[in-house]
Order: sequence, then structure tokens, then C-alpha cells
Amino acid sequence: FDAAIAGSMNNETGYAYSAGYSDNSRSTGLWWRAAIRGNSRGYSNISLSEDQDRPKTEFIGSAGYSGQRFGSISLFYTSADNYLSDGSKRTSLRYSKPVTRNLAFDITASNTYTKKNVNELFFSLRYTFSENTFGNFSYRTTKDDHSAAVNVQRMPPDRLGIGYRVIAEQNENASGNHAHANDAELSWYNQHSTLTGRYREMDGRETYSFGVSGSVGLLNRSLYTGQTVNDSFSVVKIGNLDNIEVMHSNKSVGNTDGNGEIMVPYMISYYDNKITVNEKDLPINYSLRSREQFVLPLYRSGSYITFDIEKIQSFTGRIYVVEDGESRPAELWLLVLKGKEKSYEFPVGRGGDIYIENIPSGTYPAAIYKGEKQCGFTLVIPETDEVFMDIGEVTCKGN
Repeated sequence: FDAAIAGSMNNETGYAYSAGYSDNSRSTGLWWRAAIRGNSRGYSNISLSEDQDRPKTEFIGSAGYSGQRFGSISLFYTSADNYLSDGSKRTSLRYSKPVTRNLAFDITASNTYTKKNVNELFFSLRYTFSENTFGNFSYRTTKDDHSAAVNVQRMPPDRLGIGYRVIAEQNENASGNHAHANDAELSWYNQHSTLTGRYREMDGRETYSFGVSGSVGLLNRSLYTGQTVNDSFSVVKIGNLDNIEVMHSNKSVGNTDGNGEIMVPYMISYYDNKITVNEKDLPINYSLRSREQFVLPLYRSGSYITFDIEKIQSFTGRIYVVEDGESRPAELWLLVLKGKEKSYEFPVGRGGDIYIENIPSGTYPAAIYKGEKQCGFTLVIPETDEVFMDIGEVTCKGN
């Protein structure tokens, strides 16, 4: 059972309500649902203005049965009493069944009543060529007209790549007049935009068109481009690493640019959006603290998502200390490097050998300690992309 009530206050105060009950039996395959909803004349929201028509009351009922061998059969009934337009009633009976793994059909018979009765029969046959490519044949007939259509469509996997759609339609009305239309569309979906070319022929008249769609987002005083934003967007940053694949809900969005950033235009407001980084694209000397984050954005908002990375680098060298005028390996001393935010400690091994890892490059104030002894100096960690590097020998002379 579900129920809801809402109110609005603009030029007029208004209310809306809905209530419904449904039951679904997995053991028998039977299901049914009944619901009622309505609006006052003054009710409005973000998608419904006060001057638009709306149902005063609307009843919806449905029932059906679904079985693996039988297929699915369902009966629907709706009745609406509107404020401005005539009321309407619609009854439909639908049956669908997979024939093979790739082939399925659907047949629907319906009756719609507004000012007059309209009986309609609709049949469709769908064939799946691959996960992203399918074809469909449909036929629709009423007392006054008949139409048939064939279409083949491909959507690119993970929202990126080439997609196309080809449609051929034929129509005949009660007077015996014929009309036909052919439509072909080719689109290239990339992470910054969609480029579309279209050809349409209708009763001998031909048209050609080309379009570009996408979006530009402004966040943190920077501009970002991406596919069309219908709800919210985010910008993902992965250090300064480029060409790292980012996924939204396990579907690829694209790869980061030279600043380690990419725009994600598919965010859903008030919902936990899963953002994932493809770890296989990371250079061998980098690691992620976490490969995924969940983000819950506001409607029509932009959010900045940072993935913390660690640069895996190792530096080796040798430290000597001057004692009593003689330079000796600083064996078993403790090396301490003072960074801007924290200090790093590394033991000095036999022969003065040091092993330093995962530390940012820069010039560090350094000191070595042994008991009450200490000696200060400066140590430079060079900027490099090498995984391993020998920084040579360092001699501490000060106290």
C-alpha cells in the first residue's frame, strides 16, 4: 500500500493526493494493482503550472499473469475526469512472449473513449542482434488508418562511440491515401559532446541536418565540457594523471585530461551516484587510497570529487656523519625529515644506507639522531618519474 499528499501555495493554494495498493505473487505469477489520484484546480509544482489542465480524479487498475513458458498477459484500465478537457476512458489487453533468446513479440488490443470510441490493434516483433543493437517491426491498425514501421537501432556501449538509427514507415488512411517516411541518423558520442547527422525523406521531400549537443559546466572558476546535463554534474580529479578511465554506475564516462580532471554529466540528484576509477589505467608507480566514491548531489548542482593518490617511489642513498674530524657511515642513526604538514622518520642501516619511500619531492630540513647525538643538514628529494632512484651520498657536518 502506498499513499501521498502534497500541497502548493502560489497564486492559489492547492493540493494533490494519491493512494494505491498492489499485490504480486511469485508462486502463482499473478499480480494486480489499483490506484486513485487527484488534483485540486489550484495545485501546481515544478512541472505543472496553474493554468494547465489536469485530472480532477483519475482511477488506474491493472492485473496480469506472467509465466516462463506462457509469457505475460495483462489488462489495464484508466479513467480520468479533467477540469478543462473531456474525460477519457481506456481499456487495453496486452500479451507478450519471448519466442527465442533474441526474438520476442508483443500484441495489444485497446479501446479509448473521449468523444468517440477508438479501437486499436498493435503488434510488434523485436529482434536483438547484440547487447546494444536491436531491430523492431510494428503494425498498428484502427478503423480509420493503418501504419507499419521497421527500425534498426544501435546505442554505443558505455555511452561512448558510434550509434545509429534507421526507420522506414508506411501509412494508409480511410480514404486510401498513402504516405511514407524514411529516416536515418548517425551519431558519435564522445566525452565532450554528441555529433549527429540526419537524413529524412517524406513523400519525395528530402532534408539533411547536422547537430552538435553537449554542455559546459562552470565549477571552481574553471570551465568543463561534457555530454548534455539533464540533472546534475560532477568533476572528478585524479591528481594530475591523464588518460585514466572514470565510470559512473559502472559505465564509462571517458578519460581524464592533462590536469587529471573529467566532467561527469550523468549525475542523478538526491541519489547515491557511484563513481569508480579504473585502477588498471594508473601508472605502475601510483596507487589509489579508494577506487570508488558515492556522491549524493543536489538538483541542478555541480560537485567536485577528488580521488587521493599516492606516488610509489623509493630513494636509496648513504649518509655519513663527521665525528672527531673523521667522516663515518651514520650506522643505526635515525633520519628525520621535516615536511610542511608532517615529519618522516627512516632508520639508517649498516654502512649508512638509507631507504626512503612515498615522500613528496622537495628540499627538506633533515637531522639524524643517535642517543643524545644529533646532526642537522638539508636533504633534496628530486622530482622524477622513476620508481627507484639513488640520491647518492650525503655528509652531515653540523651539530
